[in-house]
Amino acid sequence: MKNHLSLALLACFIITSCTKDKGSLTLTFTKSTAEYGNLEEIRNTELLEASRAIENPGKIYIGEEYLLIGEEGIGIHVYDNSAPANPVNVAFMNVPFCKEFFVKDDFIYAESQYDLLKINISDFASPFLAERALNSFATPLTNDQGQQLVGFSYEEVTEKIKINSKEYEQVSENSTLYYDYTESLIPSSAVPSSFSGASSGQIGTVNRITEHMGYIYAISNRKIHVFNTNGALIKSNEIETSNNLQTIYPKGDYIFLGTQTSMDIYDVRSPEAPVEITSHWHTTACDPVLPHGDDVAYVTVRTGDFSDCPGDVNALLVLDLENITSPQERQSIDMASPYGMAIEGDILYVGNGAAGLYMYDISDRFNVTLLGTNTAVQAYDVIPHPSITNLILTSGPNGIEQYEFNQETLDLNLISHIQI
Repeated sequence: MKNHLSLALLACFIITSCTKDKGSLTLTFTKSTAEYGNLEEIRNTELLEASRAIENPGKIYIGEEYLLIGEEGIGIHVYDNSAPANPVNVAFMNVPFCKEFFVKDDFIYAESQYDLLKINISDFASPFLAERALNSFATPLTNDQGQQLVGFSYEEVTEKIKINSKEYEQVSENSTLYYDYTESLIPSSAVPSSFSGASSGQIGTVNRITEHMGYIYAISNRKIHVFNTNGALIKSNEIETSNNLQTIYPKGDYIFLGTQTSMDIYDVRSPEAPVEITSHWHTTACDPVLPHGDDVAYVTVRTGDFSDCPGDVNALLVLDLENITSPQERQSIDMASPYGMAIEGDILYVGNGAAGLYMYDISDRFNVTLLGTNTAVQAYDVIPHPSITNLILTSGPNGIEQYEFNQETLDLNLISHIQI
């Protein structure tokens, strides 16, 4: 179904060695292969099929009696979780290219490369595609055979290229192709697996797509895509930004964007036309944001060698939002490798990667204190169960785990584990 066109892309940024020899360059660079296919055939893939094993988990949604677990770029696993001690893998939904999804009422809103899908899940035995906002993130590029660009594969090579040759021209020309392709579409998350939200209305902090007041907001690297769900699913706006966007979280009249260099706040009182009102700058880092109440936001900044966010700053920041146009940092708490966050009552949970699950007292919202840690739990993200008190779920390198939590002793009792 696919053919391949070799492309050398972004060489000026990713060259690891370069020597010049009388009209030629010897380059070590990442060489890409553009992959083309029949997009119409892919779009007509049957939605529901039998259950399959999880191999590369992405987004996770927690319903009262079910779990939806994304398979990165492929689809969504459906688990019966009516008995949390024994979750059962019951079905799989094919959603080609999907990396991000969000659930609202009886619908999944899922990005599928160029499109936004609305999937009816009122009956898990027979889900169906209710709407497709076609080519809403970008218009597909087509090759000479009439096939559409569906992705890239990569390999590192060392090649000698003559200056002003056809191959030399491709380095710059195809860098533009790659840039246009990736800047509009939603990329993979910097966190291996994370929670999109729960049926209680709890929202995950490491998302690129969310719903707020009848609108869907989805972020690519430098664009905010706005969809109206009041009636037919329609793309209503697209806002260009200058920052490298990573996460989105709605709260009241605002959406909070985590970027590699800042927390940005947009006013959405005119929901189809978000307006940026401020940026709070920080060191370059991966940056989820969790606003809480009316006047505080918690932000984790994470860096590391050979990570998506290189550097050496890892911290939990406490920001005062009393003046929403001028956030003030009240506190900075050093951490090992903080990822996603969740709040239950007066406890802030922070997934601290291999360092464990950290729990903070936020009863004094601007003076956060550490309650305790559990280093046996490797957590990228954490979220409370929507209806079972004292049950929390974590995602991490070992899979998805469900724990009974004692708020007095801070003890965690593992009751089930979904292996990946």
